[in-house]
Amino acid sequence: MVRGIGASLVLLLAPLQVYAVESAELAADISTLSLASGVKPTAPNLQAAWQRLAEGEPEVLVELLAAMRDADLTVENWLRTCFDAAAERLLAEGTLPVDPLKKFMRDDDQSPNARQTAFEWITRANPDEKPALLEQMLDDPSLALRYDAIAQLIERAEAADEDAAKLEIYKQALKSARDPGQLNDIADALEGLGEEIDLAAEMGFLTKW
Repeated sequence: MVRGIGASLVLLLAPLQVYAVESAELAADISTLSLASGVKPTAPNLQAAWQRLAEGEPEVLVELLAAMRDADLTVENWLRTCFDAAAERLLAEGTLPVDPLKKFMRDDDQSPNARQTAFEWITRANPDEKPALLEQMLDDPSLALRYDAIAQLIERAEAADEDAAKLEIYKQALKSARDPGQLNDIADALEGLGEEIDLAAEMGFLTKW
């Protein structure tokens, strides 16, 4: 009887042990990529880590994105290309982890570039969700995501039938826009609708000392 219980425990614990080993290997490979700066791109350990991660399970994607936080350009490039390779494969297999990617994307503490990457793949998997997601990003701290959100709002203003509707949408865009080009386009559109705009004041610039 005791021997039977022992055998059952071994069977129950075996998957946990495998998971622990896989998690440790995943962390080790990501650590290798995170130290890519100053290492020759042809380094065998770097190439091997990249390949294993690119062929990894769905959970590898969020880990790769999280590693981009505070990464320099070289490391970010290694992580991003690895992420793209893994995401491309998982999308084709129908196993891209969209919900975990959405959760990551909504975390303002993460790297803006990593959040933008998550957004790109979420909307690539589910294009119909893009408008609704962008509506939530008008005041996003990621300037890239905010830019896309404002661009969508500008398109909506341009498509509006009534000048009153255009005016309201452009004013909403003006409050959230940060990109100089978009700000100028919005100001021009508002002035064309008869609205006087002090763009310097809107941007918070000091005009008097």
